[in-house]
Amino acid sequence: MLASGFLAMVPCANAAELTVDLSHYEYEETNEDGAFFISDTSKPVFFSAGVRDWDRPEEDGKFGLMYTGELTYGEVKYESASSGTMEKSYYKARGEGYVAYRFNKFLSPYVGLGYRHLLDNSGGRTTSVGDFYYDRLSQYLYLPIGARLDPFENFNIKAQFNKFLIGKQTSYLGKEVVGYSDAKNHQHRGMGFDVTGNYQIADKWSVYGFYRYWDIVKSNVETGYVPVLGRIVNWWEPDNTTEEFGLGVAFRF
Repeated sequence: MLASGFLAMVPCANAAELTVDLSHYEYEETNEDGAFFISDTSKPVFFSAGVRDWDRPEEDGKFGLMYTGELTYGEVKYESASSGTMEKSYYKARGEGYVAYRFNKFLSPYVGLGYRHLLDNSGGRTTSVGDFYYDRLSQYLYLPIGARLDPFENFNIKAQFNKFLIGKQTSYLGKEVVGYSDAKNHQHRGMGFDVTGNYQIADKWSVYGFYRYWDIVKSNVETGYVPVLGRIVNWWEPDNTTEEFGLGVAFRF
């Protein structure tokens, strides 16, 4: 009964789409003075595949559910003001669910919950100047607040502000250096936005372009004793920004 009741809430199950896209990715951290610290840039592009249902409710004044799910992989070029350069891999997953309200045929606002999971696969590698590196896991929990706009036939825009709720950054130092413990930092301030334009070119096919942005404020400072150094060490995540833009194709099934 529970499963059938849930499915009854999603009348447009056949409106789901498979998505494939290529994108450019840029991540940058700055130091306390706002100067460049490190950057990660896609080399040359990221590849993503996912599933989504962005169909608005069928009637004005009605509520409906929408969702997004996506997996991403890409090679990255790392550059640092002090640690040289390196190449590595990124693995990213993103999931968002929304409750939408159809105000009229042009406007359908929505609110939801999103989660972003990014693994920086750098463990066991060294930079061009010989510095060791480590795996890093980035997790964001956020609140998407936005709207689907339908200004023209076969064309729509989905735009949202992402209210940052909490982030957790885990640096797996203990896997690379004996005597180190993993560094874990929590982030509490930041924001983002996401804009996608979709154009239907055939009954089941559409193309889309998107731009995504994150601006995250410096994390809390954690303190730990590192035996191999024989002293107390502080670590934190600095201010950082992320930009993504790309093009893709969607197939309705």
